[in-house]
Amino acid sequence: MHYVKMMIDRRINGVTPDGHPCHQLLPISYDSPGLTVKIVQCSFLSEGAGCSIIKLTDTDGEYEDALHNYSNHTDIKGECSVIKISRNRYLATVMNNNCELAQILSRSGCFLTSAIPSDDNLIYWDVFAPNNRYITNLIETMREHGYGVTRLSSKEYDEENVLTKRQEEIIRYAFDNGYYEVPKKINLDDIAEKFDISKSTASVIIRDAEKKLITLCLQTDMFTEKE
Repeated sequence: MHYVKMMIDRRINGVTPDGHPCHQLLPISYDSPGLTVKIVQCSFLSEGAGCSIIKLTDTDGEYEDALHNYSNHTDIKGECSVIKISRNRYLATVMNNNCELAQILSRSGCFLTSAIPSDDNLIYWDVFAPNNRYITNLIETMREHGYGVTRLSSKEYDEENVLTKRQEEIIRYAFDNGYYEVPKKINLDDIAEKFDISKSTASVIIRDAEKKLITLCLQTDMFTEKE
């Protein structure tokens, strides 16, 4: 299993298109005076559909009627819904049925685990694939379509980095049943009894699984906040 963190420039050959495709599904023009538009999170669905969460700030309250009364709209291009979260701020959920990056990814055999924009042009991807060849093919295809792609980091994961079936089973049970809550809803005795093992064995299995998960998070920069 191969992991890569990459930065993608969504401009085509360095040229900004006429608005981000998701912007075109908003109820008002993204470049309206006094309106700030920021893509917060992206995700990709099947068959080339992209989904974005977009924060809208209506500085002077000029567009309240258009935004506050806009509940849901669907057409052939996609779907958009808007909710008001504060006096002049809104969140829009946009599904774009014709996202080229989503189409490229869906054909690549790679798996996107995170897509965090830094602005309307640059977006950071965390991607897993069966091996590095899949990643290389994905990057080459995106570049052929005019996208700028920078590989920031990559790592090959072997069996030592993956939870065993037993580790996954026990740590999932612990998580689902409140072992990590404060205060704990179950303890090591409860886990040991559930799986018919000693308390010390349960402790070792959980510590080893936690170490693997924390190592994975640190190595893939899952704790790093993007500016």
